[in-house]
Amino acid sequence: MAINGDNVVPRHWLSRPSWFCASGDVLYSLNQTVEADRQIKDRIAARQGELLLTKGDMTIWKGPVIWQNDRHCEN
Repeated sequence: MAINGDNVVPRHWLSRPSWFCASGDVLYSLNQTVEADRQIKDRIAARQGELLLTKGDMTIWKGPVIWQNDRHCEN
């Protein structure tokens, strides 16, 4: 994912409906040395996300979907 202004922007692989339309908690793999990942981590933490693992520069978080879903998702 990337940050574009105030928005979290999913990369092309995340735009598949099976990923983009996720609900509930999801897992995030973030690199602490990447500015966009630090901003994403702050958003996850602000929404009561949970840090599961830190290994070197990488972290794994569990938290709610933070990207805005502007697509039609079917159940």
